[in-house]
Amino acid sequence: MSDEGEEASPPSPSAAGGGSTATTKTTKTKTKKQCSSVYRGVRQRPWGSWAAEIRDPNRGARLWLGTFDTAEEAARAYDAAARHIRGPGAR
Repeated sequence: MSDEGEEASPPSPSAAGGGSTATTKTTKTKTKKQCSSVYRGVRQRPWGSWAAEIRDPNRGARLWLGTFDTAEEAARAYDAAARHIRGPGAR
């Protein structure tokens, strides 16, 4: 018996020592992006100024409130707009 003409077959998983044929799934968990502001409707621009906007449910669009030097000023503008749109019980 000669080995000429015979093709070598790949080793089976059990022969290679990998007795288990079950596959494992790796799931990626989405991490929520870190907010640059603790205030609702306020975000920091890349160059450092703070922008505020609010969504108007009556028009179905965002209402631009402007840019501000500090996050607190932008939050006050958001609060005033929220009271105007949603009434005194706005959060």
